[in-house]
Amino acid sequence: MNHIRSACALFALALIVPATASAATVDVQISPDPVAGAEVTFTATSSSTAERPVFATLRPDDGVPCAATYDAEPDDRRLFLHDRSGAVETRTLDAPGIWLICAYAYDDRDAAPSGTQALTFTVRAARAHLTIEAPTQSVGEGRVGVAVTGFSEIPAGVRVSWRRADGTPCAASPFADAGTNIALDAAGRATGPFRYAGSFGHVFGLDPGVHTLCAWLVDSGYDTIAQATATVRILPARPRLAPISLTVSRFEAAPYGGSRFDHPHLGTTVTVRLNVPATVRFGVRRRVGRRWVRLRGTFEVRSRPLADYHAFSGRLRNRALRPGRYQLLATARNVSGRSTTRRHAFRILGRQHPGPGFD
Repeated sequence: MNHIRSACALFALALIVPATASAATVDVQISPDPVAGAEVTFTATSSSTAERPVFATLRPDDGVPCAATYDAEPDDRRLFLHDRSGAVETRTLDAPGIWLICAYAYDDRDAAPSGTQALTFTVRAARAHLTIEAPTQSVGEGRVGVAVTGFSEIPAGVRVSWRRADGTPCAASPFADAGTNIALDAAGRATGPFRYAGSFGHVFGLDPGVHTLCAWLVDSGYDTIAQATATVRILPARPRLAPISLTVSRFEAAPYGGSRFDHPHLGTTVTVRLNVPATVRFGVRRRVGRRWVRLRGTFEVRSRPLADYHAFSGRLRNRALRPGRYQLLATARNVSGRSTTRRHAFRILGRQHPGPGFD
């Protein structure tokens, strides 16, 4: 009889004490091959039947383990606060490296988590490259054609700067470079293969010489993800020589001096108009019968842009031209080429009254 009473008591106790509930599970899945600067997808599932079962934080792995509860994690690292299991969250991770997810499943939000997960994963740097296609020499009036091509896995912007070469390398950031800086695409639309081409000289105000062209590919945080450098030698434009003019077209040749001798009373002054600095070479033709005969000898002057003035004494090869009809020929040249030859007729007069300088 006593054995029967003990068995009934144990059966009653089993009815009163509930069975221990199994721990809830939590599982976070990450999109494959996460890339810094691109969106990463996180999917969290939990076996908990609670109303809000999944909580998680996301932070770079600095060696500090996950806290015991979600509330003990830093507030600025919150990733999930899901009302249902299986919800999807996206984040853009700003830096490559190892990241840590601390996930918690709750049956009762006011109690300890019924399941946890600590997950580390690696975020790689975005693949990107940049190339500058620029001529080693370019001729133009402050304009040069340049193309910037490249590839980027993530949305990025392209910036370039141009400055005279001084041996200083391009800076690591476009905003730290000493050159004139412009954005080819500040909106960050350079995703996948891209190419930007144009003539940038009108923006940079180029002048002849050796210049350094720097290009950067920057992400949304303006961090450099690719860089390229090119050296461009800018040649001056081909000279354009306007028709020349003489202050007087009938004059006496100076009795002494060179072709460029500025006699106070004799000779003439030649007006030269150029678009760029250039060397102007002068020659002389004489009218012989019905033909023009080119005389031996030339003389040169270095002329500035716009209007410049040069004396002509009426002498060639240190000899005075004999009285008669002549043509003065002028051709401008520089490293980029030569101009059209301009002509102007003049007449050398015979010796008139001696003036100052003839004694």
